[in-house]
Amino acid sequence: MKGTIRLFMLISVVLSALVLSMSVSAQEDMRDAMQETVERVAQEVIAQGNLDVIDEVYAEDFIDSTDGANRDQLKQQLELLNAAITNRTTSTGPIVIEGDTAAFLFTLDGTFENPLIAPDGSGAIPPTGAPIHYEEHVWLRFNENGQIVEQWTFNDNLSLFQQLGLIPAPDMADDAMMATEEAMMETTVEEPMATGMEDANKETVLAHMQSLHELTYDPAADWLAPGFTHTNPLGTYDSAALALVVQGLEFAFPDWNLVVEDQVAEGEWVMTRYYFTGTFTGTFVLADGTQIPGNGAAFEIPASLLTRFDEEGRIVAEWDMFDGMNYLTLVGLLDAGGGEATGEPMATEES
Repeated sequence: MKGTIRLFMLISVVLSALVLSMSVSAQEDMRDAMQETVERVAQEVIAQGNLDVIDEVYAEDFIDSTDGANRDQLKQQLELLNAAITNRTTSTGPIVIEGDTAAFLFTLDGTFENPLIAPDGSGAIPPTGAPIHYEEHVWLRFNENGQIVEQWTFNDNLSLFQQLGLIPAPDMADDAMMATEEAMMETTVEEPMATGMEDANKETVLAHMQSLHELTYDPAADWLAPGFTHTNPLGTYDSAALALVVQGLEFAFPDWNLVVEDQVAEGEWVMTRYYFTGTFTGTFVLADGTQIPGNGAAFEIPASLLTRFDEEGRIVAEWDMFDGMNYLTLVGLLDAGGGEATGEPMATEES
């Protein structure tokens, strides 16, 4: 009898180990399939212009939660983009995958050689013939069939519109247009490998963001690695300079707030999808001391934060992606039409 019990216990242990092994293998297969899909979209759909791949990798009920586009509308947008930009090359990385979500930095380089026609046919942007560099944070959610069912994109229209020749470059942003790319070039990007610290790293990012919001941020915090940098569409900052930026936000937008919507982590990378809100009721102070009075405009700006950790669980660098043009319009450095503001700041119309 005892021998039979031991036999059943042994069989139970073996079966449990087998099920766990199969589960891990299935997860790894799913991850590999998701990464392959990301790379196919970048290379086949955008770089090579093969739009037929969209029907294969995007689900019929796909929705772009950034602008509400469905699968057919997405295909139209990409068709117009591919027609306007020639000599296209793309890159993706790092690709951070957790569960049913993949998030990554996407870059597109090419030549603005043909008119960029609006999807609704309302007009076209004339070509400049100049090289163009575009980057964004992309979040993709997959269904059980491995197809993309939902998408969020975060880009900097300030840099894009400048390259399209639509707006001038404000002085404060002249040196920051390639900030994310240059900072990433100094960082070796490898395929994320599980470290077992993913949950802890996500908590560190949340604590870091909370300290910024609550003005308890310490440039010498234990979670910041020596040489820490923060890069956003307006520039790159060390830990001390970031503290000044946050103080400026509090001065200009006394009710500003951060709301985290999602996080994914893999290896040394964490990506955080969030938005920040507030009302421009204070005073925005430029680096030269110029003060711009508030205009009472309320705002909600979606953003995505890419964070890299070292082996000790400290933040080495972070790359924040949001619409810099929206931000500069809000504080009056650009007018609502995209030109440089010369008078009182203009309130932005919120959708």
